[in-house]
Amino acid sequence: MDILTTDALYYELVIFSLFLLFILLYNNIVLYKMGFSDKLTLLLLSIILMSLLDAFSGFVTGGGVIMVALNYLIWGLYTMTLFIICSLINCYVHERFGLVIHKVWLLYIIPGCIVMLLCITMPWTHFLYMVDEENMIQFLPAYNYIFAPVFFLYTLTPIILVARTIIKERKKHTENYRTAIHFTIFLVLIFFIYSIQYYILKGNNDFFITSCMFSYPLVYLITNLNTDTVVKSQSRIATVEADLNIAANIQYGSLPSVNHILLSHPDVQIYASMDTAKEVGGDFYDFFEIDSNHIGFVIADVSGKGVPAALFMMTVKTMIKDHASMKRSTAEIFTDVNRMLCENNTEEMFATAWIGILDTETHLITYTNAGHNSPCFAKSGGDFEFLKKRHGLMLAGMEGTVYKESTLELQSGDTIFLYTDGVTEAHNSEGGLYGDSRLIATLNRLDNRGEESFLLGIKQDVDAFASQTEQFDDITMLLIHMA
Repeated sequence: MDILTTDALYYELVIFSLFLLFILLYNNIVLYKMGFSDKLTLLLLSIILMSLLDAFSGFVTGGGVIMVALNYLIWGLYTMTLFIICSLINCYVHERFGLVIHKVWLLYIIPGCIVMLLCITMPWTHFLYMVDEENMIQFLPAYNYIFAPVFFLYTLTPIILVARTIIKERKKHTENYRTAIHFTIFLVLIFFIYSIQYYILKGNNDFFITSCMFSYPLVYLITNLNTDTVVKSQSRIATVEADLNIAANIQYGSLPSVNHILLSHPDVQIYASMDTAKEVGGDFYDFFEIDSNHIGFVIADVSGKGVPAALFMMTVKTMIKDHASMKRSTAEIFTDVNRMLCENNTEEMFATAWIGILDTETHLITYTNAGHNSPCFAKSGGDFEFLKKRHGLMLAGMEGTVYKESTLELQSGDTIFLYTDGVTEAHNSEGGLYGDSRLIATLNRLDNRGEESFLLGIKQDVDAFASQTEQFDDITMLLIHMA
């Protein structure tokens, strides 16, 4: 093989190996979101730097003080980067396999300072290497018989830890066991490629390529570790999704059925719907018999979304229903529920809510509003208008809040429409809100107030307004109509 062919093959291998390293760096940062603080990412950056220094040293030829100084600088940085690589491998293995070292700085700071001091003084001490008259680097016996063995001993701890993990967990096949196997193969591949270059091709020093020694083992290690991470994440996601589906079924299963109330009170028509923005939501509605002559109605919207909101929602829902069963007034119910919620509200969540209690004999409904959207009310044959009564503060908003109540007499054909802000705050692609005015206009346009399709018509209009915009908030509606 002639010199030109050898040089061409050398640089092709260097370029290909560096290309692999940059691809791995891209995958770690962009695809797997590891960030620059991740030790594998730092390891890749260090190996890329060391490989570039190794490749660049081939261009520093010829005589002159500048070239000699540049060679010392390159190999000084090369040696310090090699120490950093060994330190990162040590640190990664210690953290990954749970070895606690109290004075960890002794492992990195003191040896690092010694290596830096040696590299800085090398042009005068020539302790590890020197640049000869032809500006070629010459590694001295101290490098091969002192420095290299010390580096080997420095990496002995992670090797022992990996071997210990494999032996200890060989029958369990845990995640640590799989990682230890990957790490063992990584170390074996480094030693194998190093042996081929140093012992088999040692007659031609051009074939010792630092990037080759690390790039292919790193392809194996990082690809497998990232694959294991992705598989584990997907498994966790699947588990969470299954749990959320169960939670959604439980939440919808907790919604009340209208059948019993309709049989007992045929003059009261109740329709409700709830569409959550996520698998589970923080909105809820409820209606229930307090006794043979009183029906309770509740609608509420908990701050936040998802599982935390759903858990807080179930707490609020249970408290309100329990207090309503004591046949207390709506103001007393919210005052007591607010006090209890404020006593242990470490997450500082809150809920807007509206409660009404209908006397089915007198058709008088007593209600209290805790910061919730104003209900819409329509007399028989009349238009809907907002019940603009003074609101109280939302539940769990402030300890000691005392709520007030209002009354409304319902006649045959009268309708009360209750909703959460997911209706009026639905937005379109231009950022416009559905709003109160459009809600009133839609309510007055629809003429089937005593039917379930009335709520469907409102939801269809909200969807038409939002068009293809993703639903941002839960949409809950409750309709009370006197037959």
